[in-house]
Amino acid sequence: MHSCNELRLVGATIGDAGAAKLAAAMGSAPALKVLDLVGNGIVPTGAAAIAKALSSGTSKVESLFLSENPIRADGAQQLAAAIPFARTLNTLWLSRTGIGDQGAQAIAAALHMDLPAAGGGTAGGSLHTLDLWECSIGPDGAAAIAKALHSNRVLRTLEMRGNQAGDSGALAFAEAMTHNKALGTLDLLGNGITETGRAALLDGLKHTASWFYLVLWEDGLPHQQRTSWEEKGKADAP
Repeated sequence: MHSCNELRLVGATIGDAGAAKLAAAMGSAPALKVLDLVGNGIVPTGAAAIAKALSSGTSKVESLFLSENPIRADGAQQLAAAIPFARTLNTLWLSRTGIGDQGAQAIAAALHMDLPAAGGGTAGGSLHTLDLWECSIGPDGAAAIAKALHSNRVLRTLEMRGNQAGDSGALAFAEAMTHNKALGTLDLLGNGITETGRAALLDGLKHTASWFYLVLWEDGLPHQQRTSWEEKGKADAP
């Protein structure tokens, strides 16, 4: 793996044993930038091994794809603890991993720029893309992530499609819009958001502290998009 820059094992059943071996090799793979382990049968133990490698200070991985592995909340907590120390990691996919509210709250804590990271890490790390599709995240988990956005200055894309944030989660994200200056894309499709939540998001877009590019939230309707440029009457929207 010394000269490997991309390792893609989509659908290969490597399990925790394979994940542990890969984790052990990551420190001596300076060229490895992309690690794609989607659907590999990895559970919390394997996720913990990868998290340890990410936080070692020697990993150069920039993109980690762990979607469709049942790492659940325990695995998410391990990864969250590694985020502040994974200085090169900018893209993390955790869709369909069953992390739930507990896992989402752990990730939120890692993203929170107001929280100092012990041991010299940087709160929030360098993560700019986070995919949490269909992770069984409810209102509490969504609210925790939205709260972290108040101070996070790095994250650019947040994918929350297919969770259960509901109107209370939409309200939390709407409030975050008035504080966050970095996020460019927020996907809330399929979160049970009603007209109440939509109205709050529209109002949040009007008062956003940043130039949000795209916010998706229409449930039960053809997929629509709104941008802060549209809400602010800008004619030069991308």
